[in-house]
Amino acid sequence: MVLQNKTILLGVGSGPLTWLAVDVLRGLQRAGAHVHVVLGAEAEVFVPALTFQTLAGEVVWPAQDCYGMMVGGHFRSLAALMDAIDAIVVVPANPALLAKAAMACADEALIRAILLHTGPTVMAYPGQARPYQHRLVQRQLAVLRDADIVLWDEAVRETEDAVDELGWVMSPSEIVAVVARQLSSPVGVTNGETS
Repeated sequence: MVLQNKTILLGVGSGPLTWLAVDVLRGLQRAGAHVHVVLGAEAEVFVPALTFQTLAGEVVWPAQDCYGMMVGGHFRSLAALMDAIDAIVVVPANPALLAKAAMACADEALIRAILLHTGPTVMAYPGQARPYQHRLVQRQLAVLRDADIVLWDEAVRETEDAVDELGWVMSPSEIVAVVARQLSSPVGVTNGETS
């Protein structure tokens, strides 16, 4: 298995699809990956950090600790953590996270982690939801594609009147599969995931 013994950083965005990050975490673990979790701003409004800490068996990195945090009486550097990371997956990548990443606005730990990382980065979001169709968001997505960030926007409408993220669902197993494909591809090859 491609993910066996790989170290993955799960970035958790905020919004109605934050719960999906829990299922992605479990899927990565079932595939044999060791997972570290970094919370995006306001992610805990939707799913508490303790949920991720319990499942990952690791201290969860809070959004405000951009450079490091104290763990067991010792300083743990975000840069040192990122040196051990094979891939990043951000779920859900809401418009605010996409814009911050595109502009390299590292005012939270998750964006700084993305900037410190040199391997594959996957950002998953419900691309058909109306906020993601706005021209401003589309411009940010183009910047991210140009930076070789893999944008996975496959989602299924749950209700006929779905407009924003509330009415869409994404497949955790498909997101895990995208991460696995990125780790099995030569550097710089995205297998069309960014289209």
